Amino acid sequence: MEKILALDLGGTSLKLGLFDGEDIVKTEDKKHNYTGSDLEPVKKDILARINSFLSGEQISAIGIGIAGLIAPDDSLYRSTVFPSVIGFNLAKYLSKTFGVPVSIDNDADCGAWGEYYFKKGDFFYVVLGHGIGSAFVRKNGELPYKVRFKKGTKFDENKNPLPNDLGLRVLISKVEAFPIFAKYGVSVSSVDKAFDKLISPDYSGKFRIAALGSPRALRNLLEAVSGGDFKLASNLAYYETFIKEKELSKLKVDDLMVPYDSAISIAELAKFGEPNSKKAYELMGEFLGYGLLKAVDIIKKDYSLEPEIRIAGPIMNDGNLFFPAVKEYLAKSGQDLNVTPAISFLNGENPNLRGVFFKAKVLLDGKLPG
Repeated sequence: MEKILALDLGGTSLKLGLFDGEDIVKTEDKKHNYTGSDLEPVKKDILARINSFLSGEQISAIGIGIAGLIAPDDSLYRSTVFPSVIGFNLAKYLSKTFGVPVSIDNDADCGAWGEYYFKKGDFFYVVLGHGIGSAFVRKNGELPYKVRFKKGTKFDENKNPLPNDLGLRVLISKVEAFPIFAKYGVSVSSVDKAFDKLISPDYSGKFRIAALGSPRALRNLLEAVSGGDFKLASNLAYYETFIKEKELSKLKVDDLMVPYDSAISIAELAKFGEPNSKKAYELMGEFLGYGLLKAVDIIKKDYSLEPEIRIAGPIMNDGNLFFPAVKEYLAKSGQDLNVTPAISFLNGENPNLRGVFFKAKVLLDGKLPG
């Protein structure tokens, strides 16, 4: 039976999966440091990890899911995570190295296909990882908003439809955001102090929804809830005291402000009842709800249907901290949307690896399995 290697190259870790037939028989998940400007160390480390993982195992194909947008020639067109890989054709490189066909696609698209494996239908897939990834999937497995970018393509909504890029394409103005913050007792000045540096230069006075409604936003949300300047002596003393009183010996105050990787630490405080951390998660949920409404409105207009919304990602392990806020925001909008944890998440499987396997399988069989 043919074996396929799947790579899920996300914002903070490289996940590997070995499929024997349609069964995933082996996995590995280790953090990476691929955010620098030098490509050679990235190539060398990926190869070393693959060789160690396979341990001589023979494979028939490789599939790659990567956090970024892919060009028609399979090179990486755009990525906020892997600057050194932009313009490089990782699929071609691995194909030449291992002598097998290699597929590559956006990681959120792969995750959507992985979710499709568990339950077909018209659904809007959202993955909360480094930022927000999303894809609308039809009953036949097609992703109608899926696009690939040529060099020099203008990055606009017509070329990259909103439902397939929720984190970047949904914008919320300060005027719209302030009332949501005010609901949680956060002042305008606190928001300005914590978030002004995240205002996109392309959209003056507006935030991308990923800056407010994703796991990476939690540190900024916590800073806003804490008065706008987390490093004030009074704030540091407060959090140090709370951590000490709750005997959270493995947690440090600095962990709450780590870029892109503070969600787990903030969740730890929230679980012990720290009010600011709880508010940060609830705010994330409300802003995510705002983004979901924008995307679903476009799907309804284009396809005259209201898709089920399925949410995945590691942060769903702490879904009780923000999921109720998502549902509350959607309910107050007057739209009775069906929002659930992703079936793949409930089944304990990484949908990205499953979807990456699907795409590699297409190279061998010419169609999606399952």
